[in-house]
Order: sequence, then C-alpha cells, then structure tokens
Amino acid sequence: MSARFGALIIDLSDAVLPGREITVETDARFSKVIVRVPDNANVIDEGSSIFGKRNVTGGSQADGPLIRVTGKSMFSKVIVSRGMDDWNLH
Repeated sequence: MSARFGALIIDLSDAVLPGREITVETDARFSKVIVRVPDNANVIDEGSSIFGKRNVTGGSQADGPLIRVTGKSMFSKVIVSRGMDDWNLH
C-alpha cells in the first residue's frame, strides 16, 4: 500500500485472511497510514522510518494471526491500531 500527501486506512479487523501469517507493505511519504488489526493479532514491525513515527505494538498473547508490517515511511506516521477510537491520538 502506498500513501502520498494524505491518509490511508487499512482495516483488517474483520477481514478473512488467506493464512495464519500475512505481510502488509506500506510505503508512506508525507502522510499517515493506519492499519487496523484484529484484537487477537500478533504484529511485528519490520519497517523503517526517516523523520517520521512508527507506532506498532506487538499485540496479544492469544493465538491470532501474525501480521508483519514492512516498508518505508518518510515524514510520515505508521500506526497499528486495535480500535477506531485511538486513530488520531498518536
């Protein structure tokens, strides 16, 4: 997924995933990317940031899917969220 000078919201909270492990590749420039994941997801951040912020938390101890967040962000925010209410608080 790619975002330039705007916002991109990827909502996987109710998605039927193709397997137990998926990779979400984000490419953000001067923007905000929000990835909403299921409550039981385990998340690994394998991306990089230049003059930006990545707020990716590991997740729960439940036996949920593994979601890898990769890619680059420049002058951008990449946020992984488990709820809609905290999207603008980071």
